[in-house]
Amino acid sequence: MSNQKSDFQLGKSLTQRRKGAGQARLSLITKPLPLCASAPLREIQSEKQSAHFRRPHLGVTLFELMVALFILTTAMAATVQLTAVTAGQRRTIEQRRIALQEVANQAERIALLPWEETARDKLTTWRPSADLTSALPQAACTAEVSDEPGMPRARRIRLLVAWPNAAGQLVDPVAVTIWKFAMEGQP
Repeated sequence: MSNQKSDFQLGKSLTQRRKGAGQARLSLITKPLPLCASAPLREIQSEKQSAHFRRPHLGVTLFELMVALFILTTAMAATVQLTAVTAGQRRTIEQRRIALQEVANQAERIALLPWEETARDKLTTWRPSADLTSALPQAACTAEVSDEPGMPRARRIRLLVAWPNAAGQLVDPVAVTIWKFAMEGQP
């Protein structure tokens, strides 16, 4: 019968013929298919329909689109926050580097000063450099001098740079401590 299906298309037609008490008669009509057809038309149509229902949806639903947008928005927000935090940390590191460079330079200058000019009443602050002033306009430069007991005579000099952050809170200051020793024979 499979050979017969491939060669003929079976169709049903209802022909009504009135016979006596109004009975209807069903007759099958067969038509030969063209020679190039390999399967009956009805089977081809049913295969297309069943393949259509079995095939997954190729489009994107509104729910899937909303979930994807939520994930993308969350990732973008996290990236923006991470970038802002990174920029803030870089700014803080750069400020600390400039402040540390300032106290190191001032420590070298003080090391070259004579003993008398490093006294507690003479050395209380210094004028900041242009680099420090441009990077930290509110920076405060202080020097704390204390005489160390014992021999040889020495002074401990603590150089400190403190500044407020963008919120107005003081950050941890940058400090360097140096010791200056009196030359023998100096009072």
